[in-house]
Amino acid sequence: MKKRIASTLLALALVLSLFPLFAVTAQADEEGYPYHIWIAGTWITNENKDDVLGDGTVSYDPDSATLTLNNANIVGQAYDKNYSYGIHIENWNQYEQIYGKSLSDITIELIGDNRVESPYHEFNTYGISSGRQITFRGPGSLTVKSGTGMYGDSYAIEALNKVVIESGSIHATGGAANRMRGGINGYFGVAIHGGQVITDVETPTDSHNYGIWTWKGNIVIDGGVVRVGAGLPGGTGESPSMAFSKEPILSAYPETPAVKLGSDRSGSDASDWDGTSPLSDANVQYVSIAPSSQSKPNPFEDVSEADYCFGPVLWAYYAQPQITNGMDATHFGPEQTVTRGQCVTFLWRAMGCPEPKSTLNPFEDIKADEYWYKPVLWAVEQGITKGTDATHFSPYSTLSTQHMITFLYRTKNHGEDGWDGEAATWSYDSNHLPFGVNLSVNNTTDCPRGAVVTFLYRCLESGSFIDELTVSAAIEDRTDKS
Repeated sequence: MKKRIASTLLALALVLSLFPLFAVTAQADEEGYPYHIWIAGTWITNENKDDVLGDGTVSYDPDSATLTLNNANIVGQAYDKNYSYGIHIENWNQYEQIYGKSLSDITIELIGDNRVESPYHEFNTYGISSGRQITFRGPGSLTVKSGTGMYGDSYAIEALNKVVIESGSIHATGGAANRMRGGINGYFGVAIHGGQVITDVETPTDSHNYGIWTWKGNIVIDGGVVRVGAGLPGGTGESPSMAFSKEPILSAYPETPAVKLGSDRSGSDASDWDGTSPLSDANVQYVSIAPSSQSKPNPFEDVSEADYCFGPVLWAYYAQPQITNGMDATHFGPEQTVTRGQCVTFLWRAMGCPEPKSTLNPFEDIKADEYWYKPVLWAVEQGITKGTDATHFSPYSTLSTQHMITFLYRTKNHGEDGWDGEAATWSYDSNHLPFGVNLSVNNTTDCPRGAVVTFLYRCLESGSFIDELTVSAAIEDRTDKS
C-alpha cells in the first residue's frame, strides 16, 4: 500500500513538474513566432519579417497584417505528417483558444510575377493555406499550384475562413488528389471584386473537381474577369472543374451565369451540366465573365456576403410579392427571433399570397384585422398547421426550428404530419444539418430570421439547397405557386 502511494505521489510530482515547461514553451512560441505565418519552412519572426527568405522577395508588415510577395518563387515542403504547404497561415480561432487573443486577417500584396507551389504529400497538400481570411490585391500576378495529395485533398488556395480577391492576376491550379482537388477553397465564402482569376484542376477526374469551392458561405463575383475550370494542356478535359456552393452563386453578371453546382458535398454529379447556361457541353472547360451593372444592392448593414443567409435575404427582400423586408431600412436582424404568425406569413408570401378558399377560422386568437389572418387560414386549409390546440394558433409564440421544418415538410408533402421526426430527417444534409444550416431541429431551439428565409429559399425556391442560382434569378418576379 505504501509503495502504491509513493508511486502515485512520484507520478503526480513528475506531471506537475512539466507545467512550467509547457508554459515556457507556449511563451517562447508566442514570442519567437508572433505572427504564425510559415513560408516554405521558415516562420516569420521579428528578426526576419522585412526579408523573410533572405532574397528580398517576401516581407511582412505586422501593423497592416500585409504579406508582400515581390517576384517571389516559393517552393513549399512538408509541414508535418498530414500536410505540405507553400505558405501556411495558422488558424486565428485556435490561437485565440490558446492565448486568449486573436490573430489578424491577412492581406497578400502582389508585386511583379510570383509563383507558389506545394509539393507532393502522402495526405494533403495546399499551395497557400490559411485559418484566417486572406485578401489578395496589387498590380502583380500570382501563379499558385498544389501538388499531389495521394490520400487526401489538393487545393491551390485554401482558407478555413474566407478568400477575397480585390485585384491582381491569379491563376490557381489544384493538383491530383484522392479526395477533393481544386483552385480556390474558401470555407466561409469566396468574393471576387476585381482582377483576373483563373481556377482549374490539372488532372480532373469524374468528380470532386472544383475551380471555386465554399461550404458555409457564398461565392460572390461582382468584378474582374473570372474563368472557372480552364483546363491545362495535358489534362483530360473530360470533367471540367466547377464552382460549388451550398448557397446561391451571387454574380453581378446574370446574362452570363458563372458556374454550375454539384448535387452534394462530394460533387458526385460534377459533370452533370443542365444545358441552360453557357456550360451547355460537359467538355467545355471554362466560362468567362464580363462586367455588368445589373446586380442588386444589399440594403442591410448586418448581413454581408460572407453570411450563410446572404443570398436568401436578398431573395426574400427583392421577391415579388416581397416575403419580408427588414427590422428597419438598414437592418435585417438575422439573429432576431420569429413568431409563429410571422413565419406562416413569410411562407404564404413565398407561395405567392394565395387566397384561402374558406373564411372558416378555427382559432380564437386569430383576428380578421391581423396581417397573418389570411396566411393562417390558408395554412390550415393546406394541412400545414393544426394550431397549438384545436382553438389556438398562438401567433405570438416564438417559432422553433421544429415548427419551421414541419411547416415546410407539410408544404412539400401534402397530407403527411412529420412532427415526430420525419420532417427533421427529411431536411438533413450529409452533415445531419437541416438544409445545411447549423441548427438543431427541436421544439426548444429558436429559429432566427436568417435561418427562416434560408430554409424558405432552399426548400421552396431552389428545389434543392444546392441548385444553381444567380442574383438575377434570386430577385426575379415570382408567380403564384400555390
